[in-house]
Amino acid sequence: SGFLVFSIHADPSAGLFVLDSLTGLLSLNKGFIRNPTTPSWFDLEWIAAETDGAQQESTGRIRINIGRTLIASGIEARYRVPTNNSDDLDWFLPEFQDSRWNLSRTAFGYELNQGFELIIETDLRATMANRNTTLYIRIPFDLEDRETIGTLKLRMKYDDGFIAYLNGTEVGRRNAPDQPSWNSSAVSTHDDSQAIVFEELEIGRAHV
Repeated sequence: SGFLVFSIHADPSAGLFVLDSLTGLLSLNKGFIRNPTTPSWFDLEWIAAETDGAQQESTGRIRINIGRTLIASGIEARYRVPTNNSDDLDWFLPEFQDSRWNLSRTAFGYELNQGFELIIETDLRATMANRNTTLYIRIPFDLEDRETIGTLKLRMKYDDGFIAYLNGTEVGRRNAPDQPSWNSSAVSTHDDSQAIVFEELEIGRAHV
């Protein structure tokens, strides 16, 4: 008896996975087979033999769920620095027309000193500094096999606050006012050392 322990490594160039034994006693010579009915799940098969020459072998099959990134860093997004309250009630709805908004890549922001300049992809200093503390961002994505989703997680870097909506429903917030408007500010600060690290929020799948 014992435990089968291994690590899973993604190979981004091939989209495959490699298995490494962590115990030093196992030889893994099979791999993942994508389950055709649930594409985000993989069936893992293995044949394991002790490396000291013993004849004992074991075989097994387990099913594991490999997480997928739906919205990656650096993706294109529509954005607008609002100048009035005309879009306060509907800018976050799926049917909102944002074709006249600016188009650029995440992450958005600006740096007056030093610290965030290597993280920011779209510099908004000219349009936000001493002008407005609110930025609207819209990122569309398609999900064809939504029935295979077990849960959704949102990973954010922020300074100092945000509200996130999915299909028009709020799914997460940090340091945001109870009644946000076009010129709202964060209600508290988020330390710079924390702002450069992803914070993970569990948002479920009810609003997909």
